[in-house]
Amino acid sequence: MQTRTKRVILGFAGLLLLAVLSFFLYFYIQLRGSPLAERRERNEVVAHFESKYGEDFRVVRSFYDYKRNEYFFDLEPVSQPDYRFGTSLNELKRQDDYAAVRAIQQIRGAAIAAGLDRGSADKLEYDLGFYEDCRDGGCLEGDVGERLRLNRYVVTITWDVATLDRAAIDREAAAMAAKITPLIDFPVGELELRVSVYDGADYHFADQKLLVGGTAP
Repeated sequence: MQTRTKRVILGFAGLLLLAVLSFFLYFYIQLRGSPLAERRERNEVVAHFESKYGEDFRVVRSFYDYKRNEYFFDLEPVSQPDYRFGTSLNELKRQDDYAAVRAIQQIRGAAIAAGLDRGSADKLEYDLGFYEDCRDGGCLEGDVGERLRLNRYVVTITWDVATLDRAAIDREAAAMAAKITPLIDFPVGELELRVSVYDGADYHFADQKLLVGGTAP
């Protein structure tokens, strides 16, 4: 009788332990994703870009977004590791992030050639950024020249001041625009310089349209 009771207790304890482990495994997968799903999506993403561009890619980081229930990957082409980009299995159906990085790099090259990465002549220090606003028909375009022609690009420059001098900021923005515009010697759908200055309480924005439809406005 005692042996039977022990077996029942051990069986119950085993079932309880299995239930607890299943509970934790379920929540682990909900928060961190399934390793098998991560491997499958990783392989599909890498295969997509290697097939499209005929070059080797590697994943340098991956993470799971439990709210969106999908994995995101940071990739880089083996031959050009500076062209790192992020994407997901769903994202690559809507946007070619590798082509976007390459297109932005061409805009960045013009900005650097214009000296915008070194601050202004009066030692003004600022943050320089770039982003792409892709349009219908241009989001999946893999050819860089065609992608630039189809989409909108923004060069952002931001800095902080003690006191806003709006007229001086506008003049600085115009001077920056004059430097970069002559160096855009390739077709761009639309290019804008967006200057943002903050004094601790208010912002002043000075936007300069550099190119519209590939020509100066």
